[in-house]
Amino acid sequence: MQSSITRMITRVSRVNNRKPSSAEEWSFRMTITFNRPYDASKDILSFIFFADIQNPAKNMRVEFDLGDIGKLDRYKSNKTWGACLHNDKTRADLREQISVLVYIPGTAVVAEWEMRIKTTLVHADYVWIYPKPIYLFTRCIQDDRVHFLEDKSLLNEYIVNEEGNVFVGNEHQISSYSWFYGQERADYVQHQNNDDDGVLVGNWTRDYSGGVSPTTWRDSVSILRQYYTTKQPVRFGQCWVFAQVLTTVCRALGIACRSLTNFNSAHDTDNTCTIDRYYDEEGNRLRDFSEDDNWNFHCWNDVWILRPDLPPGYDGWHALDSTPQERSLGSVQCGPCPVAAVRRGDIDIGYDTAFVFAEVNAEEVNWLVKDGGQKFIPSSVNSKSIGVKISTKKPTGTALRNLSGHESDDSFVRLDITDEYKPKEGSEDERRCVERALRFMRFGEELFKTQPELKVGFMKREEPFFVGQDIVASFVVINISKDDRRVSVTLTARHTEYWDRSLSDDNIAKQKFNECVMRAGQSLVFDLQIPYKTYIKENKKWLSLFVYGCAVDLNDDMPYSAQRPHTVSLPELTVKGPASIKSGQAVEVNVSFVNPLPDRPLTVCKFIMAGNLELADKKDKRFIWRNNMMSAKVKDVKPGKIFSISFKLTGTTTVADKTKSMKFDFKSKELRDLNGDYVPEIIP
Repeated sequence: MQSSITRMITRVSRVNNRKPSSAEEWSFRMTITFNRPYDASKDILSFIFFADIQNPAKNMRVEFDLGDIGKLDRYKSNKTWGACLHNDKTRADLREQISVLVYIPGTAVVAEWEMRIKTTLVHADYVWIYPKPIYLFTRCIQDDRVHFLEDKSLLNEYIVNEEGNVFVGNEHQISSYSWFYGQERADYVQHQNNDDDGVLVGNWTRDYSGGVSPTTWRDSVSILRQYYTTKQPVRFGQCWVFAQVLTTVCRALGIACRSLTNFNSAHDTDNTCTIDRYYDEEGNRLRDFSEDDNWNFHCWNDVWILRPDLPPGYDGWHALDSTPQERSLGSVQCGPCPVAAVRRGDIDIGYDTAFVFAEVNAEEVNWLVKDGGQKFIPSSVNSKSIGVKISTKKPTGTALRNLSGHESDDSFVRLDITDEYKPKEGSEDERRCVERALRFMRFGEELFKTQPELKVGFMKREEPFFVGQDIVASFVVINISKDDRRVSVTLTARHTEYWDRSLSDDNIAKQKFNECVMRAGQSLVFDLQIPYKTYIKENKKWLSLFVYGCAVDLNDDMPYSAQRPHTVSLPELTVKGPASIKSGQAVEVNVSFVNPLPDRPLTVCKFIMAGNLELADKKDKRFIWRNNMMSAKVKDVKPGKIFSISFKLTGTTTVADKTKSMKFDFKSKELRDLNGDYVPEIIP
């Protein structure tokens, strides 16, 4: 008996109020066509599902017979796989074509499945194989214990919420901008393309020809839509883009997911758990001796899963780092790494736990290189600088406004989860964590065998530096010994990307101070001037500077160094519009800012907006629609002058979903990205 399936419809109900779906909705319908009428009294029809045909392990293969109409409820109550005739036909009506409902329990493995249909007669069996893979996921089902958060209120944030915030900058100056995930529109699962064919291509070269700068993106929908339309990987992304798209993918699959930012994030290339920097006596960074980096910030994801494959105690949040950095098991991948293992120092648990542990716990070691590379002297070891202010969006389940880099209170949007990744400094938990990790690695603090005589560091500035202002970096040296010390000080500054790579080999500022004598207990401040016209030559999304200071105790030829990143603040877009609007109502919104550059206009300007509000006037010729973004070319903005643009927006909603948003971005040749957003409450 020969059979064939003419079509298969997988139907995963989307609930209008966008609450997580229930187990009762997890069935799909298919139509099967035979070469003769189906006879239920003689023909036995069975279904076989394989999750891995090469290695059919336990729970990876299921087989069940076709049941009668109405038996689906029994399968649901027993939480077992099952299939029954769809009730749109009676048994007497069955002919060559039948409609079947297949129920999938919440405990089914999330995987790529193969389906086979077996027909059994007295004399022979015939097996037909469905030619395409079936992608199975059980979204938001409570029975799926692997992916279901115990705190159901968090599901509104980590699965349902389509709005997020990306945290950037550095530990001294954290800012954020909003991101639209749009997981209700997403149906893609691969997104990284430095190792296989995924949605995004990473690019850290600063040459974005053939694509767009990663700072262009404000939402995942634009990226996924472009990928779907062109069938080609989207160019280009960096860590925060990878993390936000992965958030969309996970939430679309029903996996609770959050994106996070780790400030002062270590990239340990030699598995020593130290980030080694080498400098010559003139304060120049020597890259030839180490490829280690300390990124101002780095973004990755946490997903909530249970781990029955690991010893007890590792359930909960697991880190997934989708930014291609180092190879793991032959592929560019990282995770899923149990966050609990990172916090406890159990770096032998596998799944790249040692790499993630180093990202948040490595020690910074500076070396002074002398005698043409023949002599290496450690000038500082800092065990507290790496992995600070680990940040994720506050789980409100709603859109939240941006955080500027100069706000003293960020609790309205930023949730600090550092304590989930590492114990507090000086605590008993930290001591135990270090003891566990020391079984597999050595820390840099053992490099210092003598008591230091000097203490150095950069002064913390309460107010940020804004673009257009001159910058002053203040280096403090304190003589903590009981004797006078002869001291020489060198300060340098260079342009860097946030991933700790210089934009050029030359320092943009340098000051070598005359030798001085410091009395016991005395402190001195040494200032490095960085003029506006010096640092503005390089314009990036984040105007990042890296300042390095080294004081040499000439009494015993011992160096002491410190460094500090500086992010030059850009103006934010000022957005004016009503705080609440009626569903379907068109309201006027104005976006403006003042050109902060005192000596040059902003040229090659473009205004972009993206989100889930709509432009009320579809015929507004100023805007061009492309990949879920609307853009408009605008005139140059002269020094000190105001840019302003107005338009009307509208939004619709249901009772359960009252938050909508629109993201705005102003680009120019001189200042890459100025951001703002509009987050009104929509009244049904």
